[in-house]
Amino acid sequence: MPTTPLPATVDSRPRTAVLMQWVGMGDLVWHVPYFRRVAETSRGGQAALIASPTVFANQLVGHEPWIERYNGPAVGPYEDATSFAIGHFSKPLSR
Repeated sequence: MPTTPLPATVDSRPRTAVLMQWVGMGDLVWHVPYFRRVAETSRGGQAALIASPTVFANQLVGHEPWIERYNGPAVGPYEDATSFAIGHFSKPLSR
C-alpha cells in the first residue's frame, strides 16, 4: 500500500534520482515496481528517473505520480522527458 506523501515543507526524506543503466524498454518495465518503491521512500513520494532515450521512459512511465518531473530547459540533444532529471545534476555545486 503506497504511503501518502508529506508536504515538501515537512518532508525530511531525501530527494532521489534513479539512474537506469540498461537501454531497453523491457528493462524499464521490469524495474518499475522497484523504482516505485524507491520513490515511496523519497521526498514527496517521488523520484527522478534518468534513462536513455531508447527506453522511452516518458511514454511508458511519464504519467506515473511517483515520477519527479524536471521542468527546466532541455538538456542534451533530446527534447523529451527521458532526460528530464539530468538538469538537476549538471549544474555546478555551490560551495
